[in-house]
Amino acid sequence: MKETSGRTKNNYRAALATLFSFARQKGHLPRGQQTEAEFSTRYNGKGGEIGTYTPKQLQILLSRIEPRMIPFIAIGAFAGLRSAEIARLEWQEVRFDQDVIELKAARASQPPATSDSPGFESLVKSHAERVREGASGGPRRIRSRHPIQKAVDAITDQDGEPLVKIVHNGLRHSF
Repeated sequence: MKETSGRTKNNYRAALATLFSFARQKGHLPRGQQTEAEFSTRYNGKGGEIGTYTPKQLQILLSRIEPRMIPFIAIGAFAGLRSAEIARLEWQEVRFDQDVIELKAARASQPPATSDSPGFESLVKSHAERVREGASGGPRRIRSRHPIQKAVDAITDQDGEPLVKIVHNGLRHSF
């Protein structure tokens, strides 16, 4: 676990402590004694760097990425949603008439997002109208986040070097 984050290490520690606690409740371990999992230390690292995209990198993404990926990029960068939230988002939840993107409670970790960023609506609305509610055989959801990596990797200079590198939740952090 040397290359895992502090959060991951703490999650494994908590899972083991929960397992031992369950075993204690079922009578498999003596009551009143701490287990080794409870004695283990918590990792206190602050985590890695928070990555963002510069305005120039966002311009490159929006102008060179496959058109079907534009809503994913625009919603992340201009409405501040996490990648996982965008992947679960359905077009019917993007309500341009109210300037709101509604995240259903079961899929969200934040209140409804709004975006009054210039150009946001025009970037996303044309894509939304084509596929709203699955019309024209289009997807109901915005886009899975997995093809984004391939689409961004395809944006290269003349020497084949990537112009933009994927940053975990970088769109949200850039918002």
